[in-house]
Amino acid sequence: MCNWRSQKGSGKLGCLVFLALAGLFLYGSMKLLPVYIAKVELQESLDRMVRRAGAEGHSLKSVRKNAERIAELHDFEVLGDSIRAEKKATYSGPNQLEFEGDFFRDVRFPGYTHRIKVTVKASTFVGRL
Repeated sequence: MCNWRSQKGSGKLGCLVFLALAGLFLYGSMKLLPVYIAKVELQESLDRMVRRAGAEGHSLKSVRKNAERIAELHDFEVLGDSIRAEKKATYSGPNQLEFEGDFFRDVRFPGYTHRIKVTVKASTFVGRL
């Protein structure tokens, strides 16, 4: 015969704690996962843009402007004047276009804001093969 009065209920408490932790993990994942996917897409888009700009001979001003436009498309903001693009002449090979930029996006949680910072570095050759 089972005596229900002698049970402590610690199994129920453990289940509630597990469900609370699982819920917090799920909530955090739902908030952060889309931002990290957008981060990867931003990096790929900027790398593609730099390669195209080097092949087509775009000006440095248009590279900066395109980088700002791409960041805006992915809901990232430029960190100050952090976009740097420069063409470097090399002695033994073709010129290179080097790009570096810092971008950020804020993720809001109840009582806390997490800033995700992305630094993108890309380089390519200038001109066509």
